[in-house]
Amino acid sequence: MAYCNNCKLKIKTNKNICPLCLKELNNNDDNKMIYEEYPYYDDFYKEQKKINAKKIVLLASLAAIAALIIVNIASSSKYDWAVISASSIAAGYFSYIYFTADTMYLRQKLLIEFFILLPLIIIIDICTGFHKWSFNYTIPFLSMALNIAMLIISLIDHKYFNEYVSYIISTSFISMLMPITALFHFVYWSSLSAFASALIIILIMMLLFKNDFLSSLKKIFHV
Repeated sequence: MAYCNNCKLKIKTNKNICPLCLKELNNNDDNKMIYEEYPYYDDFYKEQKKINAKKIVLLASLAAIAALIIVNIASSSKYDWAVISASSIAAGYFSYIYFTADTMYLRQKLLIEFFILLPLIIIIDICTGFHKWSFNYTIPFLSMALNIAMLIISLIDHKYFNEYVSYIISTSFISMLMPITALFHFVYWSSLSAFASALIIILIMMLLFKNDFLSSLKKIFHV
């Protein structure tokens, strides 16, 4: 065991430098000089950089939103364009936060991104005169794109297929709810397209991975 003449302590280490006083150790067991550096905590510093970057992005987003609102009010504009800009900045900020999160998988990020874009699309439609393009086209086709994306990811990452089933069911359920918009006099063919895409994706999963799909469903619903 190495001994530090300066600290008067025996230290169990394979290094030649005392971690307390940084003086050279007297190693009676091995006369070889082992000049090994102590760790620099790279992971810790990287995590701190990420946290600092998120704080900077948050402050920049809040400053931009405040500036846009002030300019909109000061210019006495009859249009509330600051609402659209502020909503876009907020959506961009949350997208940045979730897509840079190391603790979340891509399937989770895509589902959250859908719910981030959903209110943004509706706000833009309302603030531009509410021509109903958000409910008529964008939201149904966005849910369809989400379904297709989940299917492609599950096919690529089939090793963890069971973990994707609940997300595929969730996204399919969202698309199946789209025909409800037809009750409020929105375009029905786009919502029916989203509904049909959900059924097709479930059918594909049944054909390609029937046993895995059914076993995953049983686990989810505790059947």
